[in-house]
Amino acid sequence: MREALPDFVNLFFYGVSELAAFVAIAVSFFLYWCVDGKAGAKCMVAYGSASHINQTIKQIACVYRPWIRSTKLYVYSKAATSATGYSFPSGHTVGATTGYGSIGKYFGKKKKWPMVLCVIMILLTAFSRNWLGAHTPQDVLVALLIGVLVLIFVDYVFEWIDKKENNDLIFAAVMLVIIIASWIFIEAKSYPMDYVNGILLVDPEEMKIDCYNWFGAFFGFLPGYLIERRYIKLSREVSNKTRFIRFLLGFAVCFGLYKGIKPLLMLFMVPKWMTFLRMFLLTISAAWFMPLIYKKIEKK
Repeated sequence: MREALPDFVNLFFYGVSELAAFVAIAVSFFLYWCVDGKAGAKCMVAYGSASHINQTIKQIACVYRPWIRSTKLYVYSKAATSATGYSFPSGHTVGATTGYGSIGKYFGKKKKWPMVLCVIMILLTAFSRNWLGAHTPQDVLVALLIGVLVLIFVDYVFEWIDKKENNDLIFAAVMLVIIIASWIFIEAKSYPMDYVNGILLVDPEEMKIDCYNWFGAFFGFLPGYLIERRYIKLSREVSNKTRFIRFLLGFAVCFGLYKGIKPLLMLFMVPKWMTFLRMFLLTISAAWFMPLIYKKIEKK
């Protein structure tokens, strides 16, 4: 069916598939800097936690992509670049579920349409992964379940954090212990080394790069979140003009750093450590450095 339709249909589903990560991160940062720090932090923690869980399950299950398991299937060419490593569960779907889910829950408190729109985007993203040939229905369904469970759990965690003064420290410590334990696990475990025509189907070292992405994200976000919450205490009660300036400045600085530092790091770092450091710098800048800059600038 996919081949019988015009290519713009495939491009549409490819765009839907790739949009979720950008929207989740951009809206998380906007909420965190400009509107509601707790809501922004919840969105980031939900998105990052679900993605980390997803990557860990991928490393445990080591399920090959659909087109590897069956020669009757093949992936849409543009989607192949982001459909890396193992297949189960779907990373795009789990990201869409927690990203759009967090956004829908926050903006859907007073009106229903934001939640309805976000649910539609979640389902479209899930369907797009099947349409593009990047995942099986099982991959997508399990990812949806992971995302929903993480959203529910993160709500309880942040309510618990607010109950006692030092619960935020306990939360950060437990998260870091979990991250370090999973880090040790993915480095210590064995992986299938299957070759076809002399080519390794999935290189474990390349697969670990996605895990290091989330290791770096949490090592940067958690201390930044604690510092902002306890010491900076940035006010989000500001004008729309200030919100607009904050978002543009923060987005430019954080993603300028994330993109700009890559050529330098490539000179002396292996890919997984380069990925770790880039995400560390991105998240600690978003969680700590930008709130500090906003407070200093806006005091003048």
